[in-house]
Amino acid sequence: MRISESSQRPRRQADLIALINVVFLMLIFFLVTSTLRQFTLGDVQLVQVGEGVAGPRGPRTVLLQQDGQLVWRGDRRALEAMVERLKAARAAGTLDATLAIVADRRASAPALMALVGALNEAGFRNLTLITQRAKR
Repeated sequence: MRISESSQRPRRQADLIALINVVFLMLIFFLVTSTLRQFTLGDVQLVQVGEGVAGPRGPRTVLLQQDGQLVWRGDRRALEAMVERLKAARAAGTLDATLAIVADRRASAPALMALVGALNEAGFRNLTLITQRAKR
């Protein structure tokens, strides 16, 4: 028995091509609308670890500088004053309990531990330390 060519199902390659086109258009859209810039902190050198993973950056980021001063949203203060400012921002509802800490490589470990302890006592329970992956 012979099967005619008209009874075979047509291939659906056109649908696959349309899907690929849509995916590429979305990729181009997201590349054009996103911000592509390197994260810079001026003269800050991040701590390097073997398997470090960068965390969030932005308004929840507190910078610990080499001299022990803290910077948040462009405001530079000592530890106690900064913790009070962060608590006030949290009470006002402009900040939640999640913070990211960017510590300068040259900052002392006791200063970092003091910062983490003070933030923990102030009610900031979700703290992330941002590091830089070591070059291999």
